[in-house]
Amino acid sequence: MICNCGRVGEIGSEHLCSFCFIERFEKRVKKALRQRKLEKNERVLVVGEVAAYLFNKYIRVPLFVEYSSELKEWFDTVVIEWTMDDECIAFLEAFAGGKLKDDSSIKLFQFVSDQDVGLYAKMKNLNFIPRKKSMHWQEFLSRFDLDMKYNLLRSAGEFRELMKKPNKN
Repeated sequence: MICNCGRVGEIGSEHLCSFCFIERFEKRVKKALRQRKLEKNERVLVVGEVAAYLFNKYIRVPLFVEYSSELKEWFDTVVIEWTMDDECIAFLEAFAGGKLKDDSSIKLFQFVSDQDVGLYAKMKNLNFIPRKKSMHWQEFLSRFDLDMKYNLLRSAGEFRELMKKPNKN
């Protein structure tokens, strides 16, 4: 296949060249980072090797940052390796169960799939281990094409915003 730029594109679900894949991937990570403004001197926990690499690359605010492979308490903000697949499955599970949790973590990879994070990590010689997911919902989600996953992700965000608004009854 041919990439949008005209080069041979063999990477990811959108068949991009390596340059365009990395550019698109990092653009989506920056979008996730913009969703929550980090304040000067905030205590931030960054969980995961790929998250740490990208956090260091793009964040320039003076912060108290700790890097870890596991979640810890007592931080103002937590940056996690949470992918689009994680978000979609969490939304489906919550919607089916009637309870949607509000999470204040920065979900660094919410706009990219597990597969794309794995490809990016491999290209950068980093370690990425996808979260374990419900086999039922993972199999259900595997039937979705990329556009359907983005629509589900958008619906999950809109639903969360609706849940935050006070009930006017």
